Amino acid sequence: MKRIFFILSSIFLFSLPVWASWTTEAQDISAQTYYDVQFIGEKIGFAVGDKDTFATSTDRGINWTSSTIAGISTYAWYGLCFLDSQEGFVCGSDGNNPSKPKIYATTNAGSSWSNKSPASYSINGSIVYDVFFLNSTTGWAGGSGNSFSPAQNYYYTSNGGVSWTLEAIEDTNQNAYPEIRELYFKDASNGWAAGRQTGMGGYVFNTTDGGLTWSRQLGSSSFLELYGLAYLSSGGNDLLWVTGGGAGGGSSTNQFYSSDDGGSTWTSTVFDVWPGMRSISFIDKYTGYCVGNQGTIYKTTNAGSAWTLVDSGTTRTLQKVHYYNSYNAWAVGGGNPGRIILKDVTNPTILSVDPASGSQGDSLSVLITGTNIQGDPLSFGSGITVNSFAVAGESNTEGLADITIDPAASVGNRDITLTNPDSGEVTSVNAFAVNDSTTTTTTTTTTITTTTTTITTTTTTTTTTTTTITTTTTTTTITTTTTTTTTTTTITTTTTTITTTLPSPTTTTTTTSVPPTTITATTTATVTSTTVASTTTVTITITTTTITTTTTTMTTTTTITSTTLSNPTLNRVNPNKTQVLESSGKEITLILIGTNFAEGASVKLTKAGQSDIIGTVNSVSSDGTTINAKFTLPAKTQEGTIGYWAAVVTNPNSQSATLPHAFATSYAGVFFYPNQLSFHGLQSSATTSAARIVYNLSADTPIEVVIYDIREMKIVYRRKYASGQTGGSSGYNEIQWNGQTDFGHTIANGTYVLQIYSSRGEIIGQTYFVVKD
Repeated sequence: MKRIFFILSSIFLFSLPVWASWTTEAQDISAQTYYDVQFIGEKIGFAVGDKDTFATSTDRGINWTSSTIAGISTYAWYGLCFLDSQEGFVCGSDGNNPSKPKIYATTNAGSSWSNKSPASYSINGSIVYDVFFLNSTTGWAGGSGNSFSPAQNYYYTSNGGVSWTLEAIEDTNQNAYPEIRELYFKDASNGWAAGRQTGMGGYVFNTTDGGLTWSRQLGSSSFLELYGLAYLSSGGNDLLWVTGGGAGGGSSTNQFYSSDDGGSTWTSTVFDVWPGMRSISFIDKYTGYCVGNQGTIYKTTNAGSAWTLVDSGTTRTLQKVHYYNSYNAWAVGGGNPGRIILKDVTNPTILSVDPASGSQGDSLSVLITGTNIQGDPLSFGSGITVNSFAVAGESNTEGLADITIDPAASVGNRDITLTNPDSGEVTSVNAFAVNDSTTTTTTTTTTITTTTTTITTTTTTTTTTTTTITTTTTTTTITTTTTTTTTTTTITTTTTTITTTLPSPTTTTTTTSVPPTTITATTTATVTSTTVASTTTVTITITTTTITTTTTTMTTTTTITSTTLSNPTLNRVNPNKTQVLESSGKEITLILIGTNFAEGASVKLTKAGQSDIIGTVNSVSSDGTTINAKFTLPAKTQEGTIGYWAAVVTNPNSQSATLPHAFATSYAGVFFYPNQLSFHGLQSSATTSAARIVYNLSADTPIEVVIYDIREMKIVYRRKYASGQTGGSSGYNEIQWNGQTDFGHTIANGTYVLQIYSSRGEIIGQTYFVVKD
């Protein structure tokens, strides 16, 4: 069986999660059995059993889909080894023809299979119990021998199963050829095999030449037959565990053996009861499970010094246990009444909520931190709708919830309940508070402009009189002239600026009165007398001016309308994260989404201990719900660049909205670039910098960088960096890697885990990358 383990430092300081209980994920009453289970990640898993059964799950084992492999119901599959989520191998036998061991392969997660079985060798009772592949080409298989000598109980291929070499693993001390029940290879040279021989006990064998030769490392009591083998690399040491069940009574029945030096020396522990142990799996050097007959499950948290019996909820025989990480372990088995799949469900925890309150009517992004956070459903109680809950990665420590608080939601503290898809649940009491909403009065400045009004009055008086007086010597002419006078009165209302606080629409009426004007009429008479030759001419001119004015009233009505404007709200930022790679800073355009944004608003990103990043606003939508702004992020070399930034929007009237954890800059914790490498490209290139390993440290500290091969379950690259030096210095660190392993060859196709360890053995960051052509 293929097991996936993370690699821990030899001084790893572990903390136990909150263990819930084993729950049944799938079962039937078919009187059949699952014999092996393996998960590639937390979500994707595979199981095999009798009746040609192959089962897959893509949701942490909550639901399983069953299919067949060869289409022959007499086939029983005892072991499987998947290299990734698509490529894998299974092994077993044909119940009707046991002389033909069976090995099949898939490259599409079981949608189709190809027969890779060894050729028929007419060997009585040949059964393949376990198969182990390092990569697509190199693999081993182990099983039962036969009555001939040498018994062929072991197979090897270097071409993906196109052909196999049959060999024998022999206990030369007893001239025995045991059944090989489980295999593990840490690399192409070093491997272990565990098995049993009826009446002779259990065995552990080791090879250092790829399986060409084997030597016995452990020979147990004749009462103990070994079925399970587990391997883990920790601090440069090869840790091994084996277990089994007794063939009879006695104090040696059901022992557990462990070795911390690759099998050179062993210590043992005797279990209290006689269940018949079948399989063993460890997640770190301290924590492991054993399973066996009658639904028996044992757990240790002290490296096997003591074991605790755990209630499995079943009495069916458990054939295999698979420990993926601290939050995910599965066991399979069956018999009468049928097949069964169990999972050890670990409850999540909630450690902090940010922000921890919101007002009625608000839409917020809330950051939930804790452990084993898998995703929906998340509940804040009645009146609060969780629109989405995003969790990145596996068993994450953070989840971001977008929530909407109903305007009528009850005010006060709320419990937050998180239920993982695998049924693990936690309730954080009084973790969030709903505040009463308030109405904010807005001060509005309004400019009122009225036009100039001109009032013109015109009075015209026309009088024409001609009088002729004739005397002997005098002619007198009297002429009255006509005078027209126009009087213009101008009334001007100047531009007025009114600043007022208006809770509702307002109408203002202004009346301007022009007072009556009285003009006194004036009459002027001019007499001119001229005597010429005893003739006197008298001319009299009378000028009369009349101005009439009336009282004029001008009424100006101005309506000022102002609506009550609430504080702006900031709900989310899109995109909400980016990876900073540039040495000179990075420009990024963000869309800030919310309500009540005003034209002229300003935006910025803030982070404790860092200078604010002031944004340039490109536009504000007419409905006030979005702002398009450009930001220049700090350079990747600047300390404190990485992490969560709060976004702040401030309207021209100084009202503002802040969204904590709105935007994240990162190297994905640990950033490996590029995250997909070409195997042939690495082979043909002489570069010393095929990839970059980038991370930030808060202080100078010793660091260990480890690359772990998920498929081969081994460390392929390990480097240590001193405190204060490149790789161990405060702030930005970048390490160049040429794609070569510690074994002196180019890293093979597959999926790898890159982990960064502190001096205390804590994993402070990890990421994944792929080598693929």
